[in-house]
Amino acid sequence: MLEFPLWKKIFLWAVALIGALAALPSIFSLTNTSWPSSLPEPTVNLGLDLAGGSHILLEADQSQVAAVRLEDMEEAMRNAMRQAEPRI
Repeated sequence: MLEFPLWKKIFLWAVALIGALAALPSIFSLTNTSWPSSLPEPTVNLGLDLAGGSHILLEADQSQVAAVRLEDMEEAMRNAMRQAEPRI
């Protein structure tokens, strides 16, 4: 069985305790339990993506996409022809 040094065990429990204490304000706000007024109320504010209030719909104009791709291909062909210097 694995044996860990005592300092590692104490450190692990200290980190777990600090994490639990940091989460307490958010837990109390969910259960509507009163939080002592002497302590600050640093609740975690959820962003729109986590709170479920964000919805984005992205659309592309297909005709414009085709036109831009043709322009890009034309420019690429011109550059390739300039670099190759073909004999005509």
